Amino acid sequence: MNNYIKVVQAEKTNSKFKKTNSFSCHSNGYIQFEGNKRISFINEEAMELLKLDACPLQGQHIFSIFHFELTSIIETHIDSVIKESRFEQFDFMFSELPVQWLRFMIFPSLAGEYTLMILDITEEYIKKERISETQEINSIINETAMKLNKTEQPKELLDSLFHRLSSSLDLDFYFNYLWNKKDEKLHLMNYYGISETAADRMRVLAKGEAVCGFVASKLTPEVVEHVDKLDDRRVDLLKSFGIKAYACEPLISYGKLVGTLSFGSKKRASFTQEELDLIHTISQQVTLVLNKIRIVEEMTHNTNSLQKANIHLMQNEQKLRDIFEGAQVGIIILDNEGNIEDTNPAACSILGITEEECRSLKVEKFVSDSNQTPLEEHWSNLLSLGKTHSDEYMINRPDNTERIISFTASKDIYQGHHLIIFHDITLQKSIEQSLINEKNVAEKSNRTKTNFMAMISHELRTPLNSIIGFAQILYDDKKDPLTAKQEYRLGKILYSSKHLLQLINNILELVRIDSKPDMADDNNKTVNVKDAIHDCMQLVKNNALDKKIMILVEENLEDVTILVDPIRFQQVVVNLLANAIKYNKVEGSVSLYWRVTGHYLALFVKDTGIGIPKELQEKIFEPFYRIFHADFNIEGTGIGLTLVKQNVLEMKGTVGVCSREHEGSTFWVKIPI
Repeated sequence: MNNYIKVVQAEKTNSKFKKTNSFSCHSNGYIQFEGNKRISFINEEAMELLKLDACPLQGQHIFSIFHFELTSIIETHIDSVIKESRFEQFDFMFSELPVQWLRFMIFPSLAGEYTLMILDITEEYIKKERISETQEINSIINETAMKLNKTEQPKELLDSLFHRLSSSLDLDFYFNYLWNKKDEKLHLMNYYGISETAADRMRVLAKGEAVCGFVASKLTPEVVEHVDKLDDRRVDLLKSFGIKAYACEPLISYGKLVGTLSFGSKKRASFTQEELDLIHTISQQVTLVLNKIRIVEEMTHNTNSLQKANIHLMQNEQKLRDIFEGAQVGIIILDNEGNIEDTNPAACSILGITEEECRSLKVEKFVSDSNQTPLEEHWSNLLSLGKTHSDEYMINRPDNTERIISFTASKDIYQGHHLIIFHDITLQKSIEQSLINEKNVAEKSNRTKTNFMAMISHELRTPLNSIIGFAQILYDDKKDPLTAKQEYRLGKILYSSKHLLQLINNILELVRIDSKPDMADDNNKTVNVKDAIHDCMQLVKNNALDKKIMILVEENLEDVTILVDPIRFQQVVVNLLANAIKYNKVEGSVSLYWRVTGHYLALFVKDTGIGIPKELQEKIFEPFYRIFHADFNIEGTGIGLTLVKQNVLEMKGTVGVCSREHEGSTFWVKIPI
């Protein structure tokens, strides 16, 4: 860039590079009005050019902003544009001291709307007074202005314009670049005099690149003369086309870059000032049409966007209305005074009124005096916190019935309007109360049953202990021995009595667990598993001998200690061993082993018995449930496994079974160490 500046400065004296005497850049006035001649838009530049006060002018009649002499002229042109839908243009001396000339251009823009553009052309008229332009140049300017302002596709018109100028100015090339805001580069739109391949080489230019990029960065016209004699990289592209004289104009609208327009000749090495003025004037006209097209495109795009947004908004509104109307919960919209402004059908049904009646009422009308929290407190929370938490509330309906609702509220769903969502929980509360009543009755009945069973069990155990005691004395009496027959019969009495006592003890244990299911671990002690298992095996040894069943303990088991209630642990193991013996076959076996996994002890008791059908494996832990087997007459109460499960749960463990019918069962217990 510095090298290029030096060249320009150096060549000024040699007349190889020179700046054009460009006109002062004035902003354009822009007024848009409708078919009824009412102003829909006016920019600040138009108000400044017409010397209007800064007051709102939208909606005013367009003729009201002009003085009388101008009004009569512009009215004719506007009427012609509206009736014949064509472009109209005229120049008017707006003031004499100082002299000010304005150009008025009127044309249809969008459907039903029209545009009036106002240009300050004072300097143009001053220059026209000093410069005698040829009829051809005037014709070119006028026709260019009219045609450019009527077209929306300027490429063909620019091509035609170039051919008109080429004969007068010896032109062989023109390039029209447009500025792209997104990538901030110049993009070639129209061109003439080069091939498609050559155009691809210069399709995109950055600011400062080549002559057009330099003009775009400085926003000032640039003329390069005697191109073939210059030694500068920025004119290398021009040299390759054989261009000798080149003029480039920035296209500026409202102080912002629109693009560049440049002309070149390979027959001549320079331009006259009159020719440069003509190029400048045409560039201004091109700027106007490109800016008009840009404005129309933006307005069309904005209109399309607004239409799409409006359609989307309407669709969303319909969706929300469908949700609002179809919701199964009540929805009410209130204003700041508590007036009901909108409701859905569910809300009207819950409140027991029609939609028309609901909109004429305040929400406080439905509040029951039986509520502990007054409505004012909820309302205050809503306005201060922006919402209320879900709460139950009693409401009165017009038919004097009461309903219980659960509601939430949100503040300012839109300006000054609040939302309440609620649903009727009267039936739910009624069912809850019925369940509570039934639960209380069931608990009372269960307590009566438990107390009765405990009382009966205690009452039965006292005489049963006496029977067992006296029978044992008779059985052990050596002084007065029994006959063999009496001894056999007394043995039956003792066996049955002890079985009955065990049954009573199990019932009492079941009653204890049922009445105190969450006992504290006050009885926990350190228990050696091997020693505890050995003690349990001694308690069931005689039962195993009666059926010739072997009880086996796996070798090399880990010697582990656990913190547990020793009595409960013993009851669990003994019941599992007794169950494995009872439901085993004669000369069968029972295997016992354990594993430590993490913080748990897993204990397994495996038998070779009759097995349990899969569909019954969940039921065997239920109280008094026993499996019937046609080939085995097995005595029992169905309490043992229930006690196992309850004791394991009290020890915060789990119990289960894995079994196959006719192949045996494996019961497992998992308790924390």
